[in-house]
Amino acid sequence: MAVAETLETDTKDTKSLADLMQDAVETSWDLAFETVAPNDHYLDPRDTGLPAEHEDMIWGWADGLMHKYYERMATGRCSLRVLADFDVGEFEQQVRQDLDTMQNILKQVGPPRKLTIAEMQARGYRGAWAGLPN
Repeated sequence: MAVAETLETDTKDTKSLADLMQDAVETSWDLAFETVAPNDHYLDPRDTGLPAEHEDMIWGWADGLMHKYYERMATGRCSLRVLADFDVGEFEQQVRQDLDTMQNILKQVGPPRKLTIAEMQARGYRGAWAGLPN
């Protein structure tokens, strides 16, 4: 194992569940969208390139559904039976697995392309939110 891989693995192993979940969300955004505005807002959904068997998982993270699921379990906003069956350790392993899968896919498809100000203007965008003059 290379030194960089060892450091990455060690860092990932010491991250909190909240940090892992945030990494998963950010990685899913990079996968789910093909373009980014100059101010780093995601714009165009990625239509091609994502493996069909992982699209639901990617969009589940990108749409916030996985965070919502964890929040319901962590706060007890579910049935007592579901709460009793919920295993935080098992959920953390699933988050790690999803994150690894998404990082591998991102290596294959590449990150979203950052649009230039000229491209934003050509699309009709105006204003500071898009990194453009008013």
